[in-house]
Amino acid sequence: MADSYNVVFEGVGGERSNIQGVRTWTSFRDKAHLEEWMKETEHRDTILAEGVTPDEAMEMTRQTSAEALARYIVHESTVNGVLDEEIADMHLKNIILSRQRRK
Repeated sequence: MADSYNVVFEGVGGERSNIQGVRTWTSFRDKAHLEEWMKETEHRDTILAEGVTPDEAMEMTRQTSAEALARYIVHESTVNGVLDEEIADMHLKNIILSRQRRK
């Protein structure tokens, strides 16, 4: 059976969470599977919506602020305390491409 219980999260920052303000979505088998996963992983992100359609989940993730996306790019592109501009450029292009694809 395919996973069909879609959940939208927003990062709160810190350990066991995404970058503050970054929205993501994940599919689970059902609500019980979500609750089991939350307990096992000690996941800390805020749940914004449960049981939404994939289109609704994608729309909510597109609402991630530019500031949060910038924090994500810097975090994911920093190697040994130095911003790697090539990695940052790759992340930026991926974000732009994914937003264009979903419109």
